[in-house]
Amino acid sequence: MPSDVVFSGLLRTIVSGNVVFESLTVFFAAYLPYVTILAAVFLLFRETLWRRRLYNILLVGLSGILAYGVVTPIFRFFLPRPRPFVALDFTPLVAVDITPSFPSGHAIFFFAIATAFYFLRPRAGFWFLIVAGIISVARVAAGIHWTFDIIGGALLGILCGYAAKLILPHLNFPKSES
Repeated sequence: MPSDVVFSGLLRTIVSGNVVFESLTVFFAAYLPYVTILAAVFLLFRETLWRRRLYNILLVGLSGILAYGVVTPIFRFFLPRPRPFVALDFTPLVAVDITPSFPSGHAIFFFAIATAFYFLRPRAGFWFLIVAGIISVARVAAGIHWTFDIIGGALLGILCGYAAKLILPHLNFPKSES
């Protein structure tokens, strides 16, 4: 896919050599995921009603498990695509294992989580979608994913979040904690 290579290369060219852009890319690609997980855990445990909290944890957890534990390994087994730094022989900004590139595990996981949060709290879900996009673009700029890996991961992640919503039965919530 030539346009995929061109866009990925363009992002790497913009970032490389600029200390500020490289630092931001490394932060967004490698450290922002941890901040996002902490924010998700905080929001999940902020719920006071135990049944609603349980449902929220199950929905977000099932979304993540479907995305990273089921769908990602299947696609990586049947469509093993080399990472850009392997295919083009350069050093990425972020150290990663040499595993298949498609789909982006980070993209599929964080878009699945964002979709689950969108069902629970639309405003929070919107911000999680924005952050998932930032993480994903940074991973392209860091040279560890192709653009198509991110697009595919985002679409699959959204589908995983939606599938988790369909799979998980809706629990009846009391009006107040008893």
